[in-house]
Amino acid sequence: MKDLHIEEPGFDTDFQLEEHIGFRLRLAAQRHVEIFARRLPEVTPPQFAVMVKLSEQGPVSQNYLGRLVGLDAATAKGVVDRLEGKGFVSRARSPRDQRKIDVSLTEEGASFVSRAIPDAQAVARETMTRLTDRERERLLALLAKL
Repeated sequence: MKDLHIEEPGFDTDFQLEEHIGFRLRLAAQRHVEIFARRLPEVTPPQFAVMVKLSEQGPVSQNYLGRLVGLDAATAKGVVDRLEGKGFVSRARSPRDQRKIDVSLTEEGASFVSRAIPDAQAVARETMTRLTDRERERLLALLAKL
């Protein structure tokens, strides 16, 4: 691809989009989402993350659940709404704090998570199929540092 050359003061004339971290991360994420959608069409990656966390943690407040999986409050609410519509989660007043609403997996949701884990593992393998084992470990370690 050609270098971008724009003659404006303060503009970096050596900028190459293909070498930009954001561009590369977006392409990698796009590839991962495509693989995920093919193997687990019932849910999105954020929906699956929410369900896995609920499987690990048990019932938790919607706000805390969002923080566990890196979602803002509005996005977490939308994800939980859609999962509730699919019958995978339910909401109820927290027995510890009546002001909070706890989210929990339904039996159907728990069953789905246990069936889907092997597919999720296959998604990860396919996403990183071009990498050696050492490169996979290094990539995950570097991403954790970001």
